[in-house]
Amino acid sequence: MFGSLVIAGSKASPEFAGRLESPNADEYKIDVVRVVGDRLLILRNDDIAEATPQFDRQVRALGIEGQSTIRNLRVGIVGAGGTGSAIVEQLIRLGVGNLVIVDDDLVTPATIARGYGSRRDDIGKTKVELLARLAGQVNIDTQVDSVFGNIQNEMVALRLRHCDVIFCCADSHGARIVLNRMAYTLLCPVIDVAILISSSDKKVTGIDGRVTWLAPGTSCLLCRNRIDAVLANAESLDPLERRRLAGQGYVPEIEDPQPSVVPYTTLMASFAVTELLNRLFGFSSVEPTEVIVRLLDRHISVNRVPARVGCFCDDRAFLGRAKEAPFLGIAWVK
Repeated sequence: MFGSLVIAGSKASPEFAGRLESPNADEYKIDVVRVVGDRLLILRNDDIAEATPQFDRQVRALGIEGQSTIRNLRVGIVGAGGTGSAIVEQLIRLGVGNLVIVDDDLVTPATIARGYGSRRDDIGKTKVELLARLAGQVNIDTQVDSVFGNIQNEMVALRLRHCDVIFCCADSHGARIVLNRMAYTLLCPVIDVAILISSSDKKVTGIDGRVTWLAPGTSCLLCRNRIDAVLANAESLDPLERRRLAGQGYVPEIEDPQPSVVPYTTLMASFAVTELLNRLFGFSSVEPTEVIVRLLDRHISVNRVPARVGCFCDDRAFLGRAKEAPFLGIAWVK
């Protein structure tokens, strides 16, 4: 397929026109252009829809154009636990038009204390179906694509390929490896969110949160040492095989679930959604690509780490290769 794109106007108000032509000479007009990097810009040629009354207070801050931008977003959320469900709740109330929610877990009694949209009579249901229900209950026209599955499955990962931005709220290193590559191969920014509650003798010793912006021109999670590749490999093994190999010292044991407290997961969810708004509208500097929150110290810091030479995130030839096989350059387990 061949295409042409002309961009004009000004930096503050760009305009574009373009078309694609298939090998059999069918033509398609380009109506939307996504520009990714330190910012996320969504340029559209269609008319701006008038905001509905429920967003009146929000329009006073973002303007009708800003609300229209939010309305036309397609956002992926991987992980529907304490952090992911809080992000989904906020995105629904912001008025995001389309959500793709990926999770392979069921509601348990422990879910109720921290999972938005869950109730006691939901135990045994999938987390993704509850969040789809939540969108309907809020009664804002958000369309939800619920994907019950693991992001480390190729067919599941492909469901995210048309998103404008993805939130990573997964616990596993293996899931982060997939999304880490997706940010560059799909030219789709990923906002990686993590929180760690450290304790000793049942006493909390640290509460540390992180929000990392992954996009072309920024360093990936591997460059930042935020992913343990050995642990990711261990997570991918059959549980019985993993225990056997761990007993022989060949792979690390998988830790028990980390502590989780709903005010802290909700706080980091808010930081993550705030990061999206900042990247869309430039409310503050977009130069830093990571926010670190140390709650016990009441301290917030930012940083920007350079990519390591030789890493795929520093290779311009790696960008946008979503259609090459295998998908994301990963050897998927069948």
